[in-house]
Amino acid sequence: MKQKTIWMLFLAIGLISFLFSCGKRIIEYKKTVNYIYKNESASDLKIEIYNSSDQLINNYDISSGTQRITHSTQEEGVVPFYFDSYVDSIGDSVVIIFSNNKCQSYSKSNPELDKIFRAKNYDNYSEELMQEKEFDLFYTFSDTDLNQAENCNSQ
Repeated sequence: MKQKTIWMLFLAIGLISFLFSCGKRIIEYKKTVNYIYKNESASDLKIEIYNSSDQLINNYDISSGTQRITHSTQEEGVVPFYFDSYVDSIGDSVVIIFSNNKCQSYSKSNPELDKIFRAKNYDNYSEELMQEKEFDLFYTFSDTDLNQAENCNSQ
């Protein structure tokens, strides 16, 4: 009878261990990314972010010679202009408005205009950086961007 009791005890311990070890394990692959935009152009600028319905969802003023953290994400990858999981809070297009009324537009859905949406186009992008769990990504607006901008009224 003693052997049966010991066997039942080990069976119970094994069953309890099995149940706890087979539960879902959540593995966090999320990265915390801070998006920092620098204005090294000779003009103050404003960043306007629009969702896929062309509604303005955020805007930021950045004076010449300064930088600004626009937002941070905690997602599985690098997702610039992602403010929330709702479609209305995800940036689909960005307009840079320089103080001289010159504008530069970017669109996530247009491969010719998606430069600001691609991590590889950020100043400090590297494969090693993308392996980190937490990091800052920098994007710089320069006089080249200012010179390539078009009159805002003609866009």
